[in-house]
This record gives sequence, structure tokens and C-alpha cells, in this order.
Amino acid sequence: MSVVKPVRYVLASGTGPSVTRVNPAAGSTAGGDQVQVIGTNLDKVVRVTFDAVNATDVVVLNASAVACKTPARASPGAVDVGV
Repeated sequence: MSVVKPVRYVLASGTGPSVTRVNPAAGSTAGGDQVQVIGTNLDKVVRVTFDAVNATDVVVLNASAVACKTPARASPGAVDVGV
């Protein structure tokens, strides 16, 4: 009988993707606005969210920028952007 040991993968501090700004910084509640998410370590991003709602047409431009289209939102206001 073989023994299976759990494998852990630990990311070093500061190596994950992070968002520093979104350009443009405002858009319509209808969604569909083309934006660039600017930050660090974005080259492997596969999803961008606005208040936990997925953006569409996500394209990695380089390690510091991702382009996408914003989702629709029921009411205006600031949202959390995640990668």
C-alpha cells in the first residue's frame, strides 16, 4: 500500500496579480464599456470581475495591463475590481 502525502503550493508574498487602477475610471451601468485594468503580474489573468460579476472579452495585453468589457450593473456607484 502506498502512502499519499498532500502537496502544498505556496505563493511567495507579492507574486500574485494585483490591480492598481482601471482606465477609464467610470462608465455606464449598461455595461459593455471597454476598459484597461492596470496592475502587476497580470500576464496569467483569465478572469476580471466587477463586484464579483465577470467581465467579458478579457484579453491580456502584457504583465501590467488587461483589456475587458464591463458587465451591466443595476445601480451606479463604486465597485471592487478583482483579477
